[in-house]
This record gives sequence, C-alpha cells and structure tokens, in this order.
Amino acid sequence: MKKILFCMLISSLLLSGCGQAPVQENSAVSKPDSEISEFSEVQTSEIINNSDEIIQTTVTETIPESTIPETIPPTEPQTEIPTESVTEKEISREEVIAAYQIALQDCIDKVSARTSDTYISMDYALYDMDYDSIKELIIKYGTCEADYMIAIYTYKNHELVQIADELHGGHVSFGYDYVANQVVLCEGHMNIGNMTWYGIDHSGHLEFLIDTGEFEYSIDDNPEFDWYMKKYNVAYLDFASFFTAFTTNDESETHIYTFMDDTQEVTTEEFTGFDITFLERNI
Repeated sequence: MKKILFCMLISSLLLSGCGQAPVQENSAVSKPDSEISEFSEVQTSEIINNSDEIIQTTVTETIPESTIPETIPPTEPQTEIPTESVTEKEISREEVIAAYQIALQDCIDKVSARTSDTYISMDYALYDMDYDSIKELIIKYGTCEADYMIAIYTYKNHELVQIADELHGGHVSFGYDYVANQVVLCEGHMNIGNMTWYGIDHSGHLEFLIDTGEFEYSIDDNPEFDWYMKKYNVAYLDFASFFTAFTTNDESETHIYTFMDDTQEVTTEEFTGFDITFLERNI
C-alpha cells in the first residue's frame, strides 16, 4: 500500500512540471497590450518605407526622366469637318463651267418661250458675291433694253442654284465696288443714273444693300457717269455678250467684250456657235 502511494506522488510531481514548461517558452503572448501595439507600429513603418524604396527604384529604372512630361496636356476633342466644306473643295472648275452653260441656255429658252423674235441678246459676268471662292453668274437677257431682265445663279453642293431672277435690266451695266467687294448694277438712261449694291445673305438669297438714288450726269455742269463711279469706288466688270444671228440654220454668234476697269477699252472677238471662252478664262 505504501509503495502504491509513493508511486502516485511521484507521478503527480512530474505532471505538474510538464504543464509549466510551455508557458515559459511562449511568454511573449502574455505581454501587455501596449507592448504589442508598439511592435505592430514599428513593423508597419518599416514595410511602408521599404515599399517606397522599391517603387522609386522601379520607376527610375524603367522610365527615363527625359521622357516624363512635367504636365499631361489636355486631350482636345476631335471635331469633324463640316460636310459642306468638304463638298465645296471637291467641286471642280469643269463642273461649274458645265452648270453655268445650263444657266445661260435656260435664259435663252425663257426668252424664246415668250417671244417669236429671232434676236436674243444676253450679257453675262462673274463675281464672287458670297466670298466662297465660287463666282456667281450674273446674266442680263432679253430682246432689247425695254425687256432686259437680270438673273443670278450660283453653284452649291454640286447643284446649280438660282438666287435671283427678273431684276430690272434695262440700260444696266455690271459693276463692282472694289473697296467693299460687292456687286453694283449701274443704270444710266437719258442722263439719269443710279447705282445699286447687292450681296447674298446667310440664307443664300439676294440681298439689297444700298443705292445712290437718282443723279444727273453729263448735263450742263454735271459730271459724267464715270465721275460718279470713281466717287463711289465702282468699276466695270468684265463680261461676255451673246446674241443670236439671223441665219437660216439657227446658228448664233458670241461676242466677247472686255472692259478694262473704268477706262471702257473694249476688245471684241467673234465666234460662230455658242462659245464658252469667257467662262473658261474666268472660272
């Protein structure tokens, strides 16, 4: 019995010694909270510093400093070129000439439809009234000064467009204001003159701008018509003159008259058949 009790006492002492050993080896777990917090902050700071060094080293090695812009330029929005601008650039000179031939023939047909007279007269000039680099076609047509009318055509988006028709054309010559760059219709009859300025508005319609009102010229002490033209900065436009000839085969003649500014020096060329030399020279 004594031997059994002695064995149990020895076993108890051994078991109590084994239970304390693990607590001593892992004593850090039992440290106060303040010590744990300090340890965490130190470790975090070291990790961040190390990360910065790694990032800085990587950027410097992979991207040369000369290629890094100081500021990033803003991205400009892409703007599309208006369709109309592209269309106008694509219009060829030959296309405009062909269209204006149709306009001239249209005026001839109008006169033929309203009269049986075999004589048809037509003057025509070119001037860029709306400043788009395509000259407008200005036509005076009829059988005589009593019924002359004026039509104006332009060419837009590959189409012939009439912007004026049947303006009064009796005793009217084509002029332009070389200061304001505008078309001027110069009318003079029986020593009474008037000059009218025209343009084209934003809608593409003919626009009356201003006129001089009636004035007397070449009577007694009154100046001549050309004096008024110089006063208002107006010169004659070059123009071509077409009229039908009295032939049995309906052939026609074209006369080219060229006015040199306001000196009225005239050169004349005659052709059989409808001629487009003036258009070819001036478009």
